[in-house]
Order: sequence, then structure tokens, then C-alpha cells
Amino acid sequence: MERSLVDEPVDGRWSSQQVRQMQASIAELPVSPKLLEATCASTLCRVRLAHTTVAELESFSEAVGPLEPFRAGVFYQFDKQSEPPKTTLYVLREGAQFPTPDAEP
Repeated sequence: MERSLVDEPVDGRWSSQQVRQMQASIAELPVSPKLLEATCASTLCRVRLAHTTVAELESFSEAVGPLEPFRAGVFYQFDKQSEPPKTTLYVLREGAQFPTPDAEP
């Protein structure tokens, strides 16, 4: 997914709007993780977050999934071993699909 995000052209208007909406939604969560980065291209965004505890990380996906900017689809990568624990989210644009892995071995 990282390669797909980097290779996509940037839709400046949508990207800026989506980043602001994701930041606002995360900030409104009862236990808000620290936003490390949020970036979008044209159909895919990446959000990196740091959590206070592993328990916070584990409850995060349940809280963020129903929020407007994340409803189109989210792929989560959890890093429970890092200090602090981190989550990377890949977020879809409405109507887009997650990229398929390359078929090469």
C-alpha cells in the first residue's frame, strides 16, 4: 500500500480536505492518540498515530472505524512492540478500492 500511495498523483483539494477531516475526527475521540503524520494522494491516505498504551491501541480501531472520514475503508497496521505503541492506517477515498498486491513472486 505504501508504494501505491507514493505512486499516486495528488488531488490537492481532496487531500487537504481529507487530512483536516481525519485530524478533527481523531482529536474528538475520548482517548485521542497523538497524530504523527497524515498524508493523502488521490484515492488513498496514510495516517500514523502514537498511543499511550497497548490497550488504547487495541480499542482505537473500534472507535475510529465508524467516523466519517474512515467509513470508506481502513487497513490497520499495529506496532505493539514499539515504544510508544503505534498504528498506521491506510484510508480509502469513497468509491476507491485498496490496491492489490503485485502478482510477481
